[in-house]
Amino acid sequence: MNPIITNRRNMIKIVFATNNLNKLHEVQAQLPKGIKLISLKNIGCSEDIPETQNTIQTILYERNFLKLYEAQFVNIGYGAGLGSGLNFRVNFQYQNRLAQPNLTKPLIFVDHINRSYSPNTPSPASNDAFEKHQAATLTGVLTWQTGGKYIELPEQKIGVGSKAPTFTLTYKKGVPNLLGSDVDYSKWSLNVSDDLPLGLGGTLQYRATMGGFINANKLYAPDLQHYFGNQAYFSIEHLKGFQLLPYYQFSNQSRFYSTVFAEYHLNGLITNKIPGFRNIYNILKKVSDTVLNSSTESFRKAFLIQYPTKGIWVIAFQSGDYQGEAKSIIGEEIVNLFVPTTPNPTSGFFVLIPKKDAFELDISVEDAFKLVISAGVVTPNSVKIKGKKKK
Repeated sequence: MNPIITNRRNMIKIVFATNNLNKLHEVQAQLPKGIKLISLKNIGCSEDIPETQNTIQTILYERNFLKLYEAQFVNIGYGAGLGSGLNFRVNFQYQNRLAQPNLTKPLIFVDHINRSYSPNTPSPASNDAFEKHQAATLTGVLTWQTGGKYIELPEQKIGVGSKAPTFTLTYKKGVPNLLGSDVDYSKWSLNVSDDLPLGLGGTLQYRATMGGFINANKLYAPDLQHYFGNQAYFSIEHLKGFQLLPYYQFSNQSRFYSTVFAEYHLNGLITNKIPGFRNIYNILKKVSDTVLNSSTESFRKAFLIQYPTKGIWVIAFQSGDYQGEAKSIIGEEIVNLFVPTTPNPTSGFFVLIPKKDAFELDISVEDAFKLVISAGVVTPNSVKIKGKKKK
């Protein structure tokens, strides 16, 4: 199995939106530009199993947690702000779902005798092979939050948050027989979440959800209620999943379920009192937040540089944009790079080099990590210097 082949770039997204001071109207259409591979969604959370993390687990530990299927799909959505903190969104999606089998001889570095690659059907959620089928689904989401504050501009209204909790009611219907759709089910969920500042006492965050299937006449593995678990060596966001839950273990089609997540952050109430610890804690927290946060720009670009000496080329990843005294000493613009080791990319070297000596690669970070972890055994289709024209 090639565990990180999700290609979100093979998709055209068209957005039509109008925005005034009182209401927001938005229409989105997503049309496939070819075939897209996507993972089984953990419906209870918007997150998938991280692709890079799954690659490391697969190659080094023979644990392919990410389950993939092939989906040819069309997605159309409409959203509107109804005023008074009330927002509505409806979405229609049609998928042609196909099995995505593992490779017969997958790449591994360490062959664990008591382990083997599992098929691309999550067990025990489903013991059957993944059958080709079609799924037409209609989803309605109603979100309500009172006490919202806004910044009013001449042509738009920007929300800046509220102290009140957010309520989200979701209804999803698997529509049978529509365009050959094989699914037939109805499910609902009600979620409430909030951040409670406690002044000097820190911050309390919570997220509570309940829901269930009204009927489950016909559904497949992607349609089950999934809970975001964690079997990696890194923690996940506490309000989105269970830190020690095996993936798919409690996936179900029950009539009722409920989950509650809470996180209390001291905000340095105790650690700030320990001499010297405050600075160390703040540095470690900033590093972990930067690396694990998918919205940050760090570790989003791959470069080719000569290291540790001229004539030896290695792959490096941009880790920051620090200039400071280094720029004045070197005398030109520099780039911050992390050079990982093989096969364990969690260790490596931090280097500062002139920007002109770093060549950005026109490949995804996931493909670059595959190249590093596999010591060149797994290679992308092409590796090009970004912006470099062919002669």
